[in-house]
Amino acid sequence: MSASAAPLLNTALRARRAAAARALHDHPRRAQAGWDDLAAWPGWAALGDDARAALALRAGAWWHAGAWQHCINGAVLRTLQAELGPEGFARLLSAGSDAAGGASGGAFAGVEGEAAAEAAAPPEDAATLARAGLEALLASVASPLLRVVLREQFAPATLPPLPALDAARARRAVKEAQASPHGRPRGELPRPREVAASGPRETACSAKEAA
Repeated sequence: MSASAAPLLNTALRARRAAAARALHDHPRRAQAGWDDLAAWPGWAALGDDARAALALRAGAWWHAGAWQHCINGAVLRTLQAELGPEGFARLLSAGSDAAGGASGGAFAGVEGEAAAEAAAPPEDAATLARAGLEALLASVASPLLRVVLREQFAPATLPPLPALDAARARRAVKEAQASPHGRPRGELPRPREVAASGPRETACSAKEAA
């Protein structure tokens, strides 16, 4: 690490800890939080509702990166293309090829077993995809304490048994989602009703046709 980069990293660390301390100020679990917990506070927790919902949708798309080349649900594919933009959507499909073929370097290369089966069955609507993305956001947080706190804040209705997601895969999905370009104009975010408004299940549009 260069000497010039160290102050920036320290500033970011202090900012995360300060944000976590503010969020936990009146929380009953505040006394359980250590420095490592505070340092694990995610930047997405500070996003507005619309921005966080859009990030969750993109994270859900990347969580299922191996599925989209085989998806024939035109409504969901068009929602993804509108959210990611042509470049991001093409990159998602390319990552799916890497995951399916086990190529090195893909975001989800080497997915095996149950994870591979899950990747082969993409969600059938945007609402389910967004819920999967929110679970990926939560699983990407390194602190178990903060995962509980953030779930109470952003997904209080979820009930046990909670999904046990692979943390490393979740972090990759969130990283890709944060790097994905936004295809929609500012303020125009996808909502589950857009899929419903498109009519009955559309199965004539493949991923290649959507691209």
